[in-house]
Amino acid sequence: MSELDELAFERRKQHAARVFVVATAGMLLVAAVVGYVVYRNRPATDTPYEVARPQVSTPSNRPAAAPAAPTRGPSVGAETAGGRTPAGAMQLELHATSACRIDAQVDGQPALNRVLRSGERTAFTVQESAVLSIGDSAAVELFIDGRRARTLGRRGEARTVRITRETIADYLR
Repeated sequence: MSELDELAFERRKQHAARVFVVATAGMLLVAAVVGYVVYRNRPATDTPYEVARPQVSTPSNRPAAAPAAPTRGPSVGAETAGGRTPAGAMQLELHATSACRIDAQVDGQPALNRVLRSGERTAFTVQESAVLSIGDSAAVELFIDGRRARTLGRRGEARTVRITRETIADYLR
């Protein structure tokens, strides 16, 4: 090969290497943009469907003192037969302003694990503590003993909160 042929070959080789680097960088940029768009547009909840609760009750076999069930309209709580909250207990109400996944444990026992739809409400009577895992913090209004609590977070932000008599002041306005 002549020196001119070798020089042309080296130039083609360098050009091919540059094209490869630019193409690789372009693909990485496209992958980063796609990843960002997918991350930003992910649903606010982990799953778009309801998860079956361990204790399912139907109207025909529901016990008299069933746990609080989500409802539309006025809230239905897990109150005592006399219609009052037991002494020392807290009454928590959750009002969904848009669809939101909620997992609630009351006094160490599972109380709710599903998506509340916009307008649904549920209430719990808490003796010691409640742990609420909320898929979209801004999609739920929390009321403690009838008083509206502060917003638990920003739109799309998942939060887990533990509410006890000692931490109520942290949540009330």
